[in-house]
Amino acid sequence: MRRFRNWLLDAVNGPRVGVLIASVWLVCLVFPVHSLLILEDRVRCLVGLLALVFFVPVYLAGFRDLGSQLDAAGRRWQLLRGGFVLAVMGVLCWAIGLDAISLLPFLVTFASYGLWPPVRLPAVVVLVGSGFLMLALMNDPDVGNSAIMFITALIAVLGLFTVKMIESSIAVSEQDRRRAALEQRERMARDVHDLLGHSLTVANLQLQLAERLFDSDPERARTELVRTRVFLAEAQEELRRSVTDQRGRTIEEELDGVRDVLFSGGLEVAVTGDPHEVTGPVGLVLGWVLREAATNVLRHAHATRVEISFAPPGRFSVVDDGDGYAGGEGNGLAGMRERVAAAGGEFRCGSSSLGGFEVVAMW
Repeated sequence: MRRFRNWLLDAVNGPRVGVLIASVWLVCLVFPVHSLLILEDRVRCLVGLLALVFFVPVYLAGFRDLGSQLDAAGRRWQLLRGGFVLAVMGVLCWAIGLDAISLLPFLVTFASYGLWPPVRLPAVVVLVGSGFLMLALMNDPDVGNSAIMFITALIAVLGLFTVKMIESSIAVSEQDRRRAALEQRERMARDVHDLLGHSLTVANLQLQLAERLFDSDPERARTELVRTRVFLAEAQEELRRSVTDQRGRTIEEELDGVRDVLFSGGLEVAVTGDPHEVTGPVGLVLGWVLREAATNVLRHAHATRVEISFAPPGRFSVVDDGDGYAGGEGNGLAGMRERVAAAGGEFRCGSSSLGGFEVVAMW
């Protein structure tokens, strides 16, 4: 069912469904053409055939867009096309009498596909009802006209059902598109929050260090300023990659960067386990968790030691000996939890064995 729905959706975005629905029933033109050709009145025959010649392009033009997708101008044009189709049927009624019933399948198909919901069903009901009335007015309706009315009723049911399926598919697709756009915005918001939070925290620490060294060790102060400039340039590039959905650094690169930043902040760092075993999407998520955890340590923990652990099978943790868990979750912790959960993992945070705070991600 989902595959059929997707086919309908792909088709309605192009010309296939409209052309298919319109073209299939062109075979029914054989009935009015036959009725015209057997007329003895050549004028009526010629006028009727000429009307059918103009009828075909106008009829097909009515299937370029689904009725429910038309704007105000498109609806006005569609009403004009519908009026022309009705006029052609009037000409055929003049030329061949009640045998013009053979044009009803076209009218019902046009109304089913080309009209919008408030007027679609009433129009189809009126057309089908008119056809049965014409059939009842015939003294001795032949098998052909009866068959045409059977086909017309079948077209009405199938046409309304098919168009309803198409409109449902469009609605579902629009919901999916909006959901995907919302998820993309939320992802970008998390990425920007994590990147800017980490980058500004590190840059602030490096600038504070440069400020303290400015008088006592100008050369090292200049070195710290250069490091800050290089770090901010790298952060800018990584932010660009994140916004354009180009995935950034590996877990090993993140670990090296975090270790340098924590060392610069005067913290002792111990790393256990092998980060090379963490690859793919999990490695990307752990890189974000590691970066955000290190940022939180620098901002809030007042710690002296940080332990980073890659423990098989599938356990990662960042532990500090700082002030401990104060309760609650800010944007940083909430973002880490969402990232880990989206990647199929489990996230925990709380008081650590060192007396500070820990974050744990498990797969």
